[in-house]
Amino acid sequence: MSLKFNYHCHTVLSDGKSILSEYIDYAKKTGMTAIGFSEHCPVPFYSSWNMKKDDVEGYINTINDEKIKNGNNLEIFCGMEIDYVPEYCNEILELSQIEKLDYSIGSVHYLGFFDDTHAWNIDDSFEKFQEGVQKIYKGDGEKVYKTFYLRTIEMIEKMKPTIVGHIDKIRMFNNGNYFFDQESKEYKSIIQEVIKYLKKNDTIVELNTRGTYKHPLKYWYPDIWIIKELNKNGIRMMINSDCHKTDEIIKNFEDALALLRSVDVKYIWYLSHGKWIDYKI
Repeated sequence: MSLKFNYHCHTVLSDGKSILSEYIDYAKKTGMTAIGFSEHCPVPFYSSWNMKKDDVEGYINTINDEKIKNGNNLEIFCGMEIDYVPEYCNEILELSQIEKLDYSIGSVHYLGFFDDTHAWNIDDSFEKFQEGVQKIYKGDGEKVYKTFYLRTIEMIEKMKPTIVGHIDKIRMFNNGNYFFDQESKEYKSIIQEVIKYLKKNDTIVELNTRGTYKHPLKYWYPDIWIIKELNKNGIRMMINSDCHKTDEIIKNFEDALALLRSVDVKYIWYLSHGKWIDYKI
């Protein structure tokens, strides 16, 4: 792969382990073409891992300064991973200062609130996931995944993200169909609905490699059958690592390329000089 790029990076401002300058230094040392930062956006409720409201201005300004400093040596982009929470949608968009960003990644992490008002983050632990299913959804796993995908559709329509992040993350703790049946007609049908809205809005979908180096079962997000459906419907795809430290920046990208080629995907997309460009693989 002659072009090396990743647009899904988290620093210590949210739940990452590396600082922004360390990512840039690593990117230059490894010959990357472009790097985009996508910090978890602030949310108007308690979160231990979303960026704080007071850090947004500095985050954007620092990246813009780095763009100037690095010139043509490395393209640097300022993005944000923006959570879709229906009751806070407009407020979250305002907190993200979306008009100042080069792109946005839309993601669904929250699927409701516990009685103590703490938000349920589906990307936590098996125990927390199970607690959310039981306490918020009364054990109805089918309702959980349907809510996740319906919110994904709402997010695509209302927030108009450039990219949808880890589009089927809801299956993260569903090994063996523990909470819901991923093979069911209903599950596959609602994903087809999501694809309709991706096509309507020409939204890019990432092939997120994080599950292949963090999840014990080495999950791809999305699942392979979904990649095939995306390709069949002409949905643009890109590769992101969802990195939280420097050595994850292009982690398992070669495997991702091999997977895409194996299902006859011809192009991936990358951002350069403000335009999304197709790259033949």
